[in-house]
Amino acid sequence: MKKILFITNNLQNSDGVAICLKNLINILSDTYEIYLLNLYRYEENFTTSISNTVTMYNCFKFYIKGLRSITNKLLKLLLKHKCFELEYDFVVSYQNGTPSVLIDYMRKNHYQSQATFIGFIHGFNAKQLTFYNKLDAIICISNDGKILAQKYISNSFKGKIKHIRNIYNIDEIITKSELQENIIPTLNIQGKKVFCIVSRLSPEKGVERFVEALIQVKKWDSDIMGIIVGNGRLFNHIKKIIINNKATDYIHMVGAQSNPYPFIKVSDFLCCTSFSEGLCTSCVEASILQKAILSTNVCGADEIVYNPNIGLVVDNNLESIYEGMVELLSMHFEDSNFENAKKKWDSNSTKQQYISFLESLKRQKR
Repeated sequence: MKKILFITNNLQNSDGVAICLKNLINILSDTYEIYLLNLYRYEENFTTSISNTVTMYNCFKFYIKGLRSITNKLLKLLLKHKCFELEYDFVVSYQNGTPSVLIDYMRKNHYQSQATFIGFIHGFNAKQLTFYNKLDAIICISNDGKILAQKYISNSFKGKIKHIRNIYNIDEIITKSELQENIIPTLNIQGKKVFCIVSRLSPEKGVERFVEALIQVKKWDSDIMGIIVGNGRLFNHIKKIIINNKATDYIHMVGAQSNPYPFIKVSDFLCCTSFSEGLCTSCVEASILQKAILSTNVCGADEIVYNPNIGLVVDNNLESIYEGMVELLSMHFEDSNFENAKKKWDSNSTKQQYISFLESLKRQKR
């Protein structure tokens, strides 16, 4: 079987990119020999559901400020890692940052010269243009990402840009959503209209706006509640906003959860308040669990929310998020819309798209 090396930054819960990578390597592991190099954060309970046929390597297993800059200056040393003793058919930068810097260095210095080098675009970053143009191919997880990539990347490369959706394990999402989490009964959600957000608590995710908008909605609808699933460096900052606004009785922070799906299931609405995204994993997962979605107009939002209609996409500001929440409270969506939305994320057809694209690239390489 052909060998694929995926290089990524983190393997952790509450990380949509990591979840989608896990699903991708699992579904491809019966067709290819899969190798995975994880550079930074590592949560062991996250990796237990990765196929045992995948060979996994870790570098640091943690991240502190400045570590990425140091690593980027020690690429030659990093390439002495035992995972690079093999020759691969494909080397994949699954995230920007060190994975893309490492692949760029490999190409310049003729490492893995027989390999096809592929980059994933989750959210298009114009600062990465030089890197993108040096790849053999780019996979965009959203159609919006592909449109942006084709707009900025050189004309000679445009034929090598492919839009292929992320892989989602629909059966696993539904099954895990049925599991009981001890914390849920303590939230007293009965009779409430529940807004949920599942996110890493970092600045680009805009979770403060979720809290601030809910506080405004609460002023005219006493029956609303919010659940925040996730952890990150803004956890204490967001907690303080909730405390200062006397909102602890209706906005609950439950931290990072290895299984966030029961929290989505007991909610009415799933929110994405990000300033930027590639394609919001939790929104897709919520659509599979038949929950209405409110998203800012980030990459991939229209692709998830519309055709068929299962929610609202709003302008990327606090006022629009608030107005969207208010509007959602009075909206109704047909069950058939959710059933049709779920079909968009069929993993078998998506798997074949990945295989066909990879094989076509290998034929071109010969």
